[in-house]
Amino acid sequence: TGAASGSLWGTENYTLDSSLSKAAVHMGVVKVGQTGYVKVTIMGPMINFIGSERNGIVSTAYDSYPGAFRVHAK
Repeated sequence: TGAASGSLWGTENYTLDSSLSKAAVHMGVVKVGQTGYVKVTIMGPMINFIGSERNGIVSTAYDSYPGAFRVHAK
């Protein structure tokens, strides 16, 4: 279920400790309060994460992190 609360670091590639439900809204896969299926791709370490505002959700920039994920429509 899409959410507007929780921590979110990155754009398209999010730190593993970011909120999946908030990342899904940020990517436009679901809306806040909407339930749906998403595909999640887990990735390895990344050097940095870029912050942005998308779909009414603000994400924060972050330095390197040992893992990341991407959210896709299923």
